[in-house]
Amino acid sequence: KQLNRLQRQAATARRYQNLKAEERIHQAQLLAMKLRAGRPIRDTSDIDRLLVVTGLNTFEEIQEVFEEYFPYDVMPERTIRWLSERLAR
Repeated sequence: KQLNRLQRQAATARRYQNLKAEERIHQAQLLAMKLRAGRPIRDTSDIDRLLVVTGLNTFEEIQEVFEEYFPYDVMPERTIRWLSERLAR
């Protein structure tokens, strides 16, 4: 009986780990899309929240995520300016 319970707990822990990994991927994808769009009012608060959630603190880390999903695009200048101001705080 106890073995079954431990096996169920282990299976639940594995599912939770998989869901958390998927969540991190989705957060990074969403961040990259928001950075690409870079709309001044609509996206900046979302970008700000996603930076907190993903734990990205440097422009290099943020650029790496952007390039992972948009390797042939350049981040918009308005997004770069906003990020520079935000990271300077």
